[in-house]
Amino acid sequence: MKTSRFLSTLMVLVILICVSNFSIMAEDNIRVELNGTELFFDVPPQLIQGRTMVPMRKIFEALGADVEWTDVFGIITAYPGDGSVVRMEIGSDELIIRTKFAELKYVALDTPPQIIDNRTLVPIRAVAESLGSDVLWDDDTKTVMITNIAESIFDEVSVSTAGEFVDAIRSNRRINVKPGTYDFTNWEARPIFPIGGILGFHLSGVRGLDIIGSSDGAVEFINTSEWSRALILDNCDSIKIENINFHGSDLAIWKSNNIVVRNITSQSIYAAGRSDVLFDNVKIIENHASDDVITVMNSNVAFINSEISNNKNIKRSLFFADDSNIIIESSVISENSYNSKWELSSSNQGSGALFYLLSSSNIDISNTVVSDNTFRHKISSAPSANIEYKESAFENNTFSSSNFFEVGESVG
Repeated sequence: MKTSRFLSTLMVLVILICVSNFSIMAEDNIRVELNGTELFFDVPPQLIQGRTMVPMRKIFEALGADVEWTDVFGIITAYPGDGSVVRMEIGSDELIIRTKFAELKYVALDTPPQIIDNRTLVPIRAVAESLGSDVLWDDDTKTVMITNIAESIFDEVSVSTAGEFVDAIRSNRRINVKPGTYDFTNWEARPIFPIGGILGFHLSGVRGLDIIGSSDGAVEFINTSEWSRALILDNCDSIKIENINFHGSDLAIWKSNNIVVRNITSQSIYAAGRSDVLFDNVKIIENHASDDVITVMNSNVAFINSEISNNKNIKRSLFFADDSNIIIESSVISENSYNSKWELSSSNQGSGALFYLLSSSNIDISNTVVSDNTFRHKISSAPSANIEYKESAFENNTFSSSNFFEVGESVG
């Protein structure tokens, strides 16, 4: 008798739960259309505090943006492909847009991004509008209607000023840069960027862009601010840069793949964040008093038919590699020197090196002339690092020691 009564009560509870869940689903039975085509989500759209919320990755990617999730901080970072960056944070009632013109715009959110059942949900209207789309709500059909003008066709434009250059940036485009000086000095640090303290123009989240300087005239990208970089590639893919002189400045590459750089001059190169870069026929020259001339961290970089010369008073190294692979082929490394007055403290006693290798870094040098360089150490290295020379000539170099070993035994 007690068992029968218990089963009856249990069945009533199950029915009530099912009816309750069905009523919630029916109330939240929301459709989303993009350019007239319905979007389907693995977690259905739902109303939270009067706003339609949808899974983060699906909506950003449907609107043509790459999206990253930083789990530790609960941060969503999206790259629409036009050089801008959109950032949201779990629980924050503010969406931040950093435009490609270095403007910061703040959008108030009635309902912040949140995690429900291990899924990150974002307000669809705020996301779509931040990516340049128009949004309408049809209350009769419970439909969110998004209109997004896709620009996926490859086209070509010409520019003659820094402002025109920045305005022209977007994915699937060739920008022909006319002869002249393009000054990025006034671009300020951007706190929305992962390494936001760096001054310079950040070209963010762009895919399939060619930046081609005129081959019959000088094109200079400059930034005269202290510790500045004229151009910073940030989360980009398939970028080609040709015939540009980074005068008095340099080029930095962060978390970017399939990058090809040809026929440029620069005072230094920085590549980090699992980037893959080919430097072909480049000149890294006339850097004075830098810590490192070429810095490669967690990345793969190749220098072909290139010249690294006349860099003076270097504090730490000409080549600094940390958990990276560097290929140097058919190139010239000459007339570079270190700052002999830099103190030999416990923190920098391996400084003043031609090659400074940390972690499991590898440098392969082939068909390259290394001549007339003056450094304290030829190599400073960790035990897991390696350097190899193939058919390369070392001529008239001056080293106080051939190898400095931070830990363990000699390499290379």
